[in-house]
Amino acid sequence: MKKTKLPKKMSTLLLLAVKDLSKVEKRKDYRIDMNVWHSASGAVGTFGNQTKQCAVCFAGSVISNTLGLDKDKTYVPVDPFGECFSDNIEFDQETTQKLYALNCLRRGLLFAAAREMGVTLPGNFKDYRRVVQYNKRNRRRFKLQMRQIARDLKKVGL
Repeated sequence: MKKTKLPKKMSTLLLLAVKDLSKVEKRKDYRIDMNVWHSASGAVGTFGNQTKQCAVCFAGSVISNTLGLDKDKTYVPVDPFGECFSDNIEFDQETTQKLYALNCLRRGLLFAAAREMGVTLPGNFKDYRRVVQYNKRNRRRFKLQMRQIARDLKKVGL
């Protein structure tokens, strides 16, 4: 595993995730599945089918690219209740919170993402955004929406 620290600002983290998602979309050995974090190639998928591709969600694309973890292993950040399903890895608390923040951001839950990052949104800032569900048809629009949220966050110093 690379010793990489994820960005501290939500806007920068969000743009990094969009960039990593775009990289994953181009790879034949990966597929996007927003229902899993980072599922090893050969693992059973969401609908019970075994796949030859590594499946990743929005945050999982960061696990794969920026954090540089192995596509042949499954990684799931420890959830708030302490459950961990990862292969021989534990993310530190800061990384875990940032991965959870990305999971919130992809669903438009800015208030929850801010909580995960330990920051407060300004009082007049819209803390929820309607975001299209990521799929092949909507992936371009999804990334445009993520970039817009990042711009809005950057305007308020987040």
